[in-house]
Amino acid sequence: MMKDFGLSKVGGSKSQEYTMLVFLESRSVIDSVITKYDIVNVYDMKDAIYSDVRKAFKDNILIKYLDEGNYQLTV
Repeated sequence: MMKDFGLSKVGGSKSQEYTMLVFLESRSVIDSVITKYDIVNVYDMKDAIYSDVRKAFKDNILIKYLDEGNYQLTV
């Protein structure tokens, strides 16, 4: 999935891990995923404020850094 956003396998130091996690949790990435996968309709939040949709999505996402240098996103 991350290749769709221009990301591939990334490994390295803890600072790179932190930087990538900050990027993956950024508003622009979250909004891109919400749009791409039509989360507003998936969560049946058509009349909700977009910030509420974003919060609901963030409450349902887990980002883990794996030992081999990949990131695992679970929704």
